[in-house]
Amino acid sequence: MAPVSEIDTQRQGLNSFISHIQKDTISISEYIYLRILQTGVKSIFGVPGDFNLDFLEHIYDFNDQLKWIGCCNELNAAYAADAYAKISKKMGVLVTTYGVGELSAINGISGSYAEYAPVLHIVGTSAIKTKNQSEDNFHNIHHLIGAPHTLQKPDHYIYEKMASHVSVINESLNPSSDPCSQIDRAIETVWKKSRPGYIFLPRDMVELQIPIERLYIPLSLNYEIEKPALVEKLCDQILNLLYKSENPSILADYYTKNFRMESDFLKLVENCHDKINLYETFMGKSILTGDEPRFVGTYCGKLSPNSKIEESFDESDFILQIGSCVNEVNYGFYTANIPKEKLVEMNQDYISIQGEVYTNVSMMQLLPVLSKRINSNNLKMAKNYPKDLNLIREAELISKNSKKNLLPLSENDFHDFLQNFIAKDDILIIETCSFMFSTHDFILHGGKMIGQFFYNSIGYATPATLGASIALKDFNSPGRVITVEGDGSAQMTIQEMASLMRYGATPTFFILNNDGYTIERVIKGPHSSYNDIAPNWNWCQMLKTLGDTDESTNSTRIHTKNELNKLLNDSSITEGSKLNLVELILDKFDVPSRLANQFS
Repeated sequence: MAPVSEIDTQRQGLNSFISHIQKDTISISEYIYLRILQTGVKSIFGVPGDFNLDFLEHIYDFNDQLKWIGCCNELNAAYAADAYAKISKKMGVLVTTYGVGELSAINGISGSYAEYAPVLHIVGTSAIKTKNQSEDNFHNIHHLIGAPHTLQKPDHYIYEKMASHVSVINESLNPSSDPCSQIDRAIETVWKKSRPGYIFLPRDMVELQIPIERLYIPLSLNYEIEKPALVEKLCDQILNLLYKSENPSILADYYTKNFRMESDFLKLVENCHDKINLYETFMGKSILTGDEPRFVGTYCGKLSPNSKIEESFDESDFILQIGSCVNEVNYGFYTANIPKEKLVEMNQDYISIQGEVYTNVSMMQLLPVLSKRINSNNLKMAKNYPKDLNLIREAELISKNSKKNLLPLSENDFHDFLQNFIAKDDILIIETCSFMFSTHDFILHGGKMIGQFFYNSIGYATPATLGASIALKDFNSPGRVITVEGDGSAQMTIQEMASLMRYGATPTFFILNNDGYTIERVIKGPHSSYNDIAPNWNWCQMLKTLGDTDESTNSTRIHTKNELNKLLNDSSITEGSKLNLVELILDKFDVPSRLANQFS
């Protein structure tokens, strides 16, 4: 796998760095940072607090290799780490303090858990000696919520118990428990399971000395094939079904991205030599470019961009779904119905062949083998379908909302603009908002699209823009970061725009100013006050308010479709060389046609 080979190269360079350290032991803090560096991570997000300050001091031992990205609050830092993981294909790292910090971040961590983003959360905690105080001689320290009774000793592990429900591993470091192994286990588990994990670092362990030789034991980040005979057997079964098929299809799905399997997926597609039709799910976007000769479209049941996509997909007599992610958002509110008898699912937890499930083998073990073994000479040519079905707007998909043209600019207009605006290598960040329902149609042409499409925590997009922007800078990657966010969502985490300016990020924000929670207005209470927000924010002054003292950013307000389309020729917007905020004035009841029809 390509990402692992990159890590091997990184590890070799880091081992050379380690060999120049002129001491036999290092602190446990240094060990943590060096292990993080061995995974290829170059930035750490977080907020300082009195229980993590001594640990944070050690990050300056690695100034040339590792950067500290301070955020406005811990929730935002968690969102940023999530996006960093999704874009970098490494993992995100977050540092917070005991109690107040870690609990502020836990909603962001929950989203990473729900959406399979590998985030390592390091929490500075109370000292071991404080935790070990007796029942009749204890201190009730700050940041601790206390016991049910004032005469009881408080539970110093209460927050760790909370975190256990939204993480795949919790390692509470202890000198008697081989802390180096605990740290390694946490990093390896987060990486392999692509979900959050915790390292709880007591404040009196920060300077604990450990042998530097431990760093030469490599981290185990590969997916080992534990049952090769079973893998070969399942490959035989899948290839037998595929070779018999008269009209086969491949469905690219979400977990292919999260488990870093894109290169193996694309090798499989390449080795099919354009004989198999290609589809993507909504959450699986950006694995395929949309420009492949056999790309048909985005399949999500009745929410597919075009009914012909659903019809063509249903005509398949064999479907190989790779990275299967079954949830209501990805499955068009469960209108996607794929018969088991013609489906092979490859998932991170199981393989399913015509409904027979194997839980002791995974996509990560099977896909590399399948991609090498497939022989296009044995494949029959699948039925050809028209290209660009995603871009055909059918009459029945036009919004039924008679009020949609109250203002000169609509979300449908913005959809058409954005399809022309995005380019190869761009990162498109979509907030949980009404416009999210418009993105099923997009052809990304090699760009990436991220959001919280399943967990749907509003406010994610602005901090995620920070994380994605830092990832691009860390790895010198091409492309722009383009963010679409509703005004209600933006009000939740707007302060992180200050961090974007602080760290020299240059994304373009499109703020949908539609005076409230529009997606909720469609669902319930179109005129109810609970769907209103504080009106009349001066969005075009926001960047100046948050720190743009030298006017290095650009803000503009758009009222009409004509004004919007002029931006396509505005180099200050298209080049992505400065931070741009574009405020779009929209009617509070205007929504993408797909959303209007879904709830009409």
